[in-house]
Amino acid sequence: MEIKRSVIFNKVLISNGLTNEKLCDVLSKKRYEDKTGIGVLSVLKDGDIVHIEILIRTPTYISNYDQRARSFTKNIVNVFDEVSIDIDTKRCVLYSTSSSTKLNKAKNFLRNEFAGKLSFDNVSLSNEKIESWLDEAGYSHCIISMTIRKFKYNEGAEGRFSANISSQEIGEKLLKEYKDEVRNVVLSVDPEFFSPFIMQHAQQNSISLKCEEADFWTIIDFIKTKL
Repeated sequence: MEIKRSVIFNKVLISNGLTNEKLCDVLSKKRYEDKTGIGVLSVLKDGDIVHIEILIRTPTYISNYDQRARSFTKNIVNVFDEVSIDIDTKRCVLYSTSSSTKLNKAKNFLRNEFAGKLSFDNVSLSNEKIESWLDEAGYSHCIISMTIRKFKYNEGAEGRFSANISSQEIGEKLLKEYKDEVRNVVLSVDPEFFSPFIMQHAQQNSISLKCEEADFWTIIDFIKTKL
């Protein structure tokens, strides 16, 4: 079955002495509490990977209209989100399929709990870097589409331009010419030893994959080795 998922990657800075065992031990005691609206549902160590499930409560305000009083009242409805995070402590990489907003809340929770012993940093995912990964692995690939933020058609005509690419020569030429302005590059990748997949990236932190479900974690493992 084919799936489509976005994955956010961060580099992880871990202080000396903060082992997987200590990570799990600390987090296992930080269970969800109504008082704080955030906490750990589960934590599991699997070799070099620590898998963490964090529950986050977000109050949402809904307006109701009182026809008799001719006025609005606000009711609070709590929305609960489960954020799944994996930390590969050997490669110092965090990755998650949760949205960036939810993930940022979860990362703030982790920072606070470890008081400076655990921090996170962005990763650079330029198209040049990703294509070099694929070349090194022997994965054939081609550009399907891209978006250029400040494309110049002619002098006096400039704007955002999204293009479907049918000529790889033109695609590579555009990448070189608009290196700092290219966003949302979509690549078709054929890794030879498993099913072809589609990879989309937007320069920093996030990669979207459209692939066979059985291949998803194989691709994630490949990306982790390159960060």
